[in-house]
Parts: sequence; structure tokens; C-alpha cells
Amino acid sequence: MLDERGGFPTFGWAIACVGRPPQQVGEDVRALVAWSASTWTRSFPAERGYRVTVESPAEPAQGVRMNVRRGDFEADVAIEHDLPPRARGAGSANPSIRMFGRARAHAVGLARARGERWVQRGRVLGGAVGLGLFLLLAWLMIGVTNPVFMLGGMLLTVTLIMTLTAGATLGAYVGERLAAGHLERALREVERDLDMHDDVRRWKAVSRQLAAQRAVLLGHRRQPFRSEPGALAG
Repeated sequence: MLDERGGFPTFGWAIACVGRPPQQVGEDVRALVAWSASTWTRSFPAERGYRVTVESPAEPAQGVRMNVRRGDFEADVAIEHDLPPRARGAGSANPSIRMFGRARAHAVGLARARGERWVQRGRVLGGAVGLGLFLLLAWLMIGVTNPVFMLGGMLLTVTLIMTLTAGATLGAYVGERLAAGHLERALREVERDLDMHDDVRRWKAVSRQLAAQRAVLLGHRRQPFRSEPGALAG
């Protein structure tokens, strides 16, 4: 159900509207946006605690961005209508329509990011400990009566490499163990969260409906997108 970065199953599609007038494609996108926004708000009702936003940066004919949040759950969907600038106003324009969406559990993502920071800090701390050990050994070697300087220098070089490498490796290992334990606890908490299971069920249902609109658009090459509203409601 959930990957190690806190992501749920995603979807995405894109089509090139070859041979269709840009104006008709714009109407198709506007109808798709209206249907998608309605489906989105119905799938995540406010009375269940969902905070839904639907925004069109320019206008519905150019696409829409939809977001929903509840607790640790968050999902996003974007519909984009792209017309190459060089083709604007040209009879050979081939506009395209894209839709993609993703969902995630913030608790797992935060646990993953925190674990990565622990690994980095463990590596730095381990390297610092190794450097400290090297300085102690170097002080002991330099303090030896009548030291053999060439041999001492070689030993210092080897000791520096070994202590830094061993310290950083050990520190990273400890950080990885701590991070893995923290991530496993976060995953178990998500698995036990009944609200999250409801969130995922709703996300899978709405993402299947949104993904199916690619076939609907492809089936409307010769007629307006809005001419078969029943197909959109499926």
C-alpha cells in the first residue's frame, strides 16, 4: 500500500490532440476540469474532515490543480493543457492534455527525511571521533624518543585514513539502524490508522476515475467532449 517514502499509488497520462481545433480542445479541457473538480470534492467531502482546494492558475480551459488534506494524508492532481507557442495561430497546431496525480503520508515522509539526517550526522560524528583518535595517536608517535620520521609519517597517513574511514562507516551504520527503526515505527502507525485506510480507499477510487478520462478524450476526436456526460460519470 505504501512505499518507503510515504507515497501511495500514482497515475498519469498525456495525449496529443492531433487534428483537433484548439478551440474544441479548450472546450474539452474546460468540461474535463468541471467534471474532475466535482468528482474531487464529492470523493473527499468536507464533512469528513477533508480540506479541499481547486485552483485554475489561468482559466479552466488551461487546466486546474487540486489538493486535499486530512491529518497525515495529502493528495494532488493536476490537469494541464499545453499548446506549443510556435504553433499558436497556425493551422497545424497539435495541443496536448496531461493529467497526473500523487498521494502521500506525511508521517512516513518525515520519518524518512529524519532518518537521512541521522545517517549524515552519524557519519560526521563518526568521522570526528576517528579524527580525535588519530590526533591522539599522532601525539603519542611524535612524543616517542628519537622517532623515525619517514616511517612515522607513513604510519600517520595510514592511521588517518583508517580512523576517518572506520569512524564515518561506523557512525553511518548506527544512523542507518536508528533511521530504519524509526521508519518501521512510522509505517506501522500508518498501517494501524483506520482514517488513513479510508483516505487511500477514496484516493484509489478517484484516481481510477480520473485515469479513465484519457480513454474518454481519445474517444471524442470527432465530437465535443461534453456531448456524452454519461461517459464522464463512470
